[in-house]
Amino acid sequence: MTEQELLETGYRKYYGDKLDIYFKRSLCTHSRVCLKGSPKVFNVRNRPWIDQREEPDLKKLIAVLDACPTKALRYIAHKEEEKWNSNKEKAGFIFLMKKVWKQVKSFMRS
Repeated sequence: MTEQELLETGYRKYYGDKLDIYFKRSLCTHSRVCLKGSPKVFNVRNRPWIDQREEPDLKKLIAVLDACPTKALRYIAHKEEEKWNSNKEKAGFIFLMKKVWKQVKSFMRS
């Protein structure tokens, strides 16, 4: 699901550095998978109750999110930003190569 779809269907967004977590209370059956799997991130005594800064292991956090039996917890990783930066670097390289090629062609003509 896209972020827009998640938000439109009632999920609440919890921002993070490497991924954003989405939670839909009405789907939660309180199976405690998240609380047991990563108690530092999912702590009902804290506000907000989801604080992913406490979990340095991204793979573990994703495993806990994927283990949610009702999909009340979902996430979207920030890979788009990485792709954008990668494409930006490629575009810069292509621009540089076109500039070099123009210089080479100009040199060969003279």
